[in-house]
Amino acid sequence: MQTVTYGKDYLETTLNETINKGKKIFIPYIMAGDEGLDSFIPTLQRLDESGATAIEVGIPFSDPVADGPTIQEAGIRAQDHGVTLPHIIDILKEERTKIQAPIIFMTYINPIYKYGVDQFMLDAKVAGVDGLIIPDLPLEQTSLIEKAREQANIAQIQLVSLTSSKERMKKSQLLHKDFFTL
Repeated sequence: MQTVTYGKDYLETTLNETINKGKKIFIPYIMAGDEGLDSFIPTLQRLDESGATAIEVGIPFSDPVADGPTIQEAGIRAQDHGVTLPHIIDILKEERTKIQAPIIFMTYINPIYKYGVDQFMLDAKVAGVDGLIIPDLPLEQTSLIEKAREQANIAQIQLVSLTSSKERMKKSQLLHKDFFTL
């Protein structure tokens, strides 16, 4: 069995290989633990087997300001099941090799801070997390996690909006060369 090195490079290679084959990129989203942690890995496996290029995993959070009502409700259900960021990381540490698709966490900065930035990045790396989306971390504040994230070789996927200026998008691209094309 081939050993996979997860992280930014794995995510980037997977996306580029998909594009180079002329295929469409499919990145579904799930809320970790929406139906409890018992269903988390089987759900990831079903998405992987269904052709997901990568899988975005939402981390339940008490104040999801960037999420719509459907995702907020899924997060509440996951929290009602007792699902926490440490639980998600622990189960991925044990079961990550069952999923081939890269895994991208969509979380907020507060859970990362509570966990401890350095420890979170280290544990996320060990758990096989390939990328991060942190919607409440402004571009100007990414230095708060940059060193630990780079050491863990985890991609940071910076969001831009329809109203983002070209200058801001270029600044984001210069600071974070992970998956930006203008």
